[in-house]
Amino acid sequence: MLQRRTSLAHLREELRTLEAFDRLHEYSTDPTLDEVAHAARQSRRNQIMAEIQERLKDSKSEAGSPVRIGAAAAFVCTVGYALVHYLIK
Repeated sequence: MLQRRTSLAHLREELRTLEAFDRLHEYSTDPTLDEVAHAARQSRRNQIMAEIQERLKDSKSEAGSPVRIGAAAAFVCTVGYALVHYLIK
């Protein structure tokens, strides 16, 4: 999970960098100067957005996995047993 978060943070940082370069491109006096690089940035932006959506979709599907639900149920049962045990004493 931590690796996924750091990866998403890197992708977000790359998107910010692309936005900065696009802003420079918009404010340039000669818009035909860097059209190839601008097209490459747009292509990379689309790839990053697709990758982010895929990773977020995967993380949502893992959130309700049976292992996590079982672990949560075991934790609740353990806490409940401990409360009952200490209340009876």
